[in-house]
Amino acid sequence: MIDAPPWMSDLRPLDATYRDRPAPHRMLPSPACSLPGDTPTDSRRAVALGLRHRCSLCGCAMPADSPVYNVAYGLDNSYAGTPESLLCEYPGGLFTSPDPGPMHRSCAVYSTLVCPFMKYETSRHRIPEYKGGTRGEAGIFGFRQYGVAFFTEPVNRGLGATTLRAWGYLDPVERAPFASWKETLPLYGGALADDAKVIDTSTRWDWSDSPAHERHLKEIARHDEAQLRLLRMRAMRCVNGYWYRLAML
Repeated sequence: MIDAPPWMSDLRPLDATYRDRPAPHRMLPSPACSLPGDTPTDSRRAVALGLRHRCSLCGCAMPADSPVYNVAYGLDNSYAGTPESLLCEYPGGLFTSPDPGPMHRSCAVYSTLVCPFMKYETSRHRIPEYKGGTRGEAGIFGFRQYGVAFFTEPVNRGLGATTLRAWGYLDPVERAPFASWKETLPLYGGALADDAKVIDTSTRWDWSDSPAHERHLKEIARHDEAQLRLLRMRAMRCVNGYWYRLAML
């Protein structure tokens, strides 16, 4: 088992009673962007983290002058199911991806090492609606800037859901394609060492499932929805000659 980054080790472990989860993965830390003890992304948490420059996985602050990272799969279109984690490229160099949002490099690499679906090119999805679809090609991507991209028409975010916004990324600095976790394992040690110099766990945003935290999260979500409406009204950006409704953070 791969050790979690120190800044994730005290997060609540995944639910050990979830029958469809492989036994070796039941004690992995639950990402900050998900419900406690679970892995599917909770949109309120993901938005709260991304708007505040917090990592989707560990919940800790991402330095403003450092690149942010995302993991994409299905790049060869062999995966017939949801494009939930796909990274879409638009003319001029705008990249977009639905939740989860941006991450530290070490957290992104760690996810490729332990997530059962991300570990192999032939891994199959465990969600009943999409069982049978393989992961396909995947990669770790780094960008210098990120924000929120807004759309006029709904775009697919997976599992039958649609969205009018996604995380937008500019200025790529790294692309690390991989077929299996064995190719990203050599990146992990260096990523841990680099991030250890800048990650401050006192900056973490994370919520339990307590009534008090649920009330706080509802309050944060109302504030964030208002901020997103304001960002949408003001968001216009030219990316290498192409105009997008894109608000940088």
